[in-house]
Amino acid sequence: MNRLFRFEHIIAEAEIALSSFMILIALCISLYAITWRNLGYGTGDWVLELPITLVSWAVFIGTGANIAFENHIKTDFFVKLLHKKIRKLILLIMYIILLISFLLIFYYAVIATESFAKTDYRLYEMFFTPFYIVFIVMPISAIAWCFHIVMRIIDLVFIRDIRLHQTK
Repeated sequence: MNRLFRFEHIIAEAEIALSSFMILIALCISLYAITWRNLGYGTGDWVLELPITLVSWAVFIGTGANIAFENHIKTDFFVKLLHKKIRKLILLIMYIILLISFLLIFYYAVIATESFAKTDYRLYEMFFTPFYIVFIVMPISAIAWCFHIVMRIIDLVFIRDIRLHQTK
């Protein structure tokens, strides 16, 4: 079981690294565009589209790491006031609802990606890149989100000794 959690930790670290890299590249492209436009040169529309796409990808990919490290926004104030067993039950219900939501996101993202692939819609501003390549981050991210939620459920049900979110 420890290997599985180490594997999840490695995936989460990779998600953070990839997200950070994408944000850094988006920043460099934006600085390039600002510099060249202020010098009076044209840059093309791709300099507007590519940073937006990279930041969008970074958000979707980075969300998995937030789930893994439990850095996402939660309403713990009221949950911490409850008894430990009720707290565990509420978190389990929350994780199950999130898992169902992420599975639905995955399902509809796959349908949308297939639809974009069939229409052959291309982004002319970004070197005629097929839109499904831009959109494929959704189903891939949703799989990672589901994996991290399943790991949180395993941790909650089988590993944690009802030590949830206790302040020391």
